[in-house]
Parts: sequence; C-alpha cells; structure tokens
Amino acid sequence: MTNEQLKSIADAYFSGLIAADLAAVPYHDQVIFRTPLAEGGSECPIVGKEAVLGFFSGIYAALESVNVIDYFFNEDAKALSVQAKFVLKSGKSLRVMDLFVVDANGQVTEQENHYDPRPALG
Repeated sequence: MTNEQLKSIADAYFSGLIAADLAAVPYHDQVIFRTPLAEGGSECPIVGKEAVLGFFSGIYAALESVNVIDYFFNEDAKALSVQAKFVLKSGKSLRVMDLFVVDANGQVTEQENHYDPRPALG
C-alpha cells in the first residue's frame, strides 16, 4: 500500500460518515473495530463488517460535519492514524484519532477510535 492508497481509505470513511453510507470503505469481513461507545468500551471490540456497519447506522444522525486535521502513516505502509474534529448536530464537538490497519489486499482489518466520548453522551 502507498500512503495515498491509505489516505483514500481514510477519506472514504470520513466522507461516508457524513453521507451516512460507509459502503465505500473496504472493510474486511472479519474487521475488528474498537470504540469507546461500544458496549463494554474499547476493550470489547465489534467484530465483523456487518456488525461495524450496524454500529455506525446509529451514529450518522448525530454528525453535522467532519474536519480532517492531519494524517500519520507508519513506516511499512500498513496503517495510518487520522486526527479529525467531528462536529455534532448538538453543537458539541469531538476531537478524534482514528487508527486504520490495512492488509495487502487493501482491506481494513482493524480500526480503533480514540476520543473522549463525554460530549457525545451528554
């Protein structure tokens, strides 16, 4: 994978969140997804593409916009982290760091969201 290919995967994710459609994100069928909003928190991952897409179906309505701040690539071009600001329809915002791990076929095998979820909960 090149950095540009990795970037395009992350861009598909952030664009898909606002469009309420993550079909363009090349999730592996057995993707492992960690987020503080999952039942049990980040220590209890959501596993499988359909489960991940189902989780996000409950998130779309809360999002107003996403502003990507920067991209960070690992040395072997198998992962990237993206710093972003999510603006919620409530007017509150979340500063997020998303990690994407991508296999040789260009599929996201792992994703992990890092953020303080309190603005989204209150």
